[in-house]
Amino acid sequence: MKNKKIILASMLACNVLWAESDILKVFDGVSTPVGMAFNHNNELIVAEWSASRVSVFGKEGHKRVLSDQIKSPSGIAVDKEDNVYVASYSTDTLYKIEPNGNVSIIADELATPAGVSIDQNGNIMVASKASNAIIFIDQKGTKSNLFKDLQTPVGIVALEHGYAISNINGDVSLYDKEKRKTGSYKGFKSPAVGIVGSQEGNVYAVDYGGNDVVEIQKNGNARVLASSLSSPVGVAINPQGELFIGTWGDSAIYKLTIK
Repeated sequence: MKNKKIILASMLACNVLWAESDILKVFDGVSTPVGMAFNHNNELIVAEWSASRVSVFGKEGHKRVLSDQIKSPSGIAVDKEDNVYVASYSTDTLYKIEPNGNVSIIADELATPAGVSIDQNGNIMVASKASNAIIFIDQKGTKSNLFKDLQTPVGIVALEHGYAISNINGDVSLYDKEKRKTGSYKGFKSPAVGIVGSQEGNVYAVDYGGNDVVEIQKNGNARVLASSLSSPVGVAINPQGELFIGTWGDSAIYKLTIK
């Protein structure tokens, strides 16, 4: 399945292009894959929301359960030691799953936590949907507001040059390190939990309320990479720069290779 490359008119804050990309379904029967991230073994960690399960998909297609103790797992992030941090949407709690499977609580009372990200210093950021804030959790476990007064944030990614936030009732917003807004993409119906950054500094986000996967570039331009997926909600990027998209509508995971 390919998307043809055509030039569109300027859309809101961004110039939007269609990019040519290949899409391949790699996993089927996944129970609403919301949070997604790769560990250092190039295994895909997936929060299966409706099954209250966190699963690991190996390079050969094998699947194993990492934890089935977390209710309504949403966003996922993996640290340098391959610890997995999982937001429980229904219990307002952030959990840590160690590689050996041990589960512990990192923070609670997070007011409907959705997306999770970890910065280069090991600090954790959680998109708190109900409080319209991004919660910052330092390595001592102290919580503070990194951003507030947002439009129902559900996704966050820490970038080398700043942050990107997806707001389910708004846009995908870009900020610099001083938290000044530098740009936005408003072409989505409902931006989802899935949002990641690349080594080149581009941001990849998905539209839960529609069908699109979009690359938002540092210069403010955007490219639609796919427009035929059924309610994409999760996204992860592997070391090769390939995107993996989790879809709510057909409970599948797709690999998207950008041409």
